[in-house]
Amino acid sequence: MEKQETETNQEVAQQPQALNLIEQAKAIRDEIRAENDRRETLLKQEQEMHAVQMLSGHASAGQQATEKTPEQIKKENAQAFFKGSMIEKAIEKYG
Repeated sequence: MEKQETETNQEVAQQPQALNLIEQAKAIRDEIRAENDRRETLLKQEQEMHAVQMLSGHASAGQQATEKTPEQIKKENAQAFFKGSMIEKAIEKYG
């Protein structure tokens, strides 16, 4: 008989803990749902912004790269070779 009372006491002690875990899980679930709603709103805004940008003609696609003259290529190569030195700064200033 004493064994049954001990088991019943343990079950009663475990129930509040289980209910507490359930409440915590529900709170976390609500936080996740709120964050997902916020992200969905941000995603819609970003998609609208990209659509407007593409339709307004300000998108970066389709632009042709400017061709460099042989002098510009030589200057860039020299700057890359002397990168980090005073010669690089001199090339930039006088080149």
